[in-house]
Amino acid sequence: MTNLIKSPELMGSIGQQLESIKNPPPPPDSSDTVFIVDCSGSMSSLVQGREKIEHAKNALKSANATNIILFGVYNPESELRANWGTIDELCTPGSTPMDDGFEFLRLSGKKFKTIICISDGEPNSKHSAMNEAKKLGQRIESVYIGEPGDSGSKFMSQLCSETGGQSFDIDNNQVNFGGLIAEKVTLLIGGKQETTIEL
Repeated sequence: MTNLIKSPELMGSIGQQLESIKNPPPPPDSSDTVFIVDCSGSMSSLVQGREKIEHAKNALKSANATNIILFGVYNPESELRANWGTIDELCTPGSTPMDDGFEFLRLSGKKFKTIICISDGEPNSKHSAMNEAKKLGQRIESVYIGEPGDSGSKFMSQLCSETGGQSFDIDNNQVNFGGLIAEKVTLLIGGKQETTIEL
């Protein structure tokens, strides 16, 4: 008969895991975070059987997101293709006017500790998007949903680098694609740093 050695360290680790399952940590406080979300047509493409926009919705729900700017939707009041929205209003109507998303935030006059941009493609104008991001005068964080190393990914990395933020690439081929998006969004809300930011 085999004798099992139950070390205090092992039992303690198992106990902590069981406790985390019984009492999961509360959702992050995202009240001081604004999410600028891509609503371009390509966000309707499927990854692992679900639209990218649906993966983004789930990540925002897990982050308890309340401050959301959608870019790619027309706002008649500001004449910008960006507006405040809710998770349920995320849709995929058109192009990628990322600059309008940043400009809309700036003109709103609202200030947030953390700005997170979620996108899967290149902006209509990289130059305009970069300029508008810099006008905000604070770091931009991003979660890029696409092919790591492509031109859109490189732009998001540059955008974050020049504003002092972090850029995470979420590869469409990752097994836990949706979970990784949620994980990185939560990480950015907490203001944590990672040495390796490409997946």
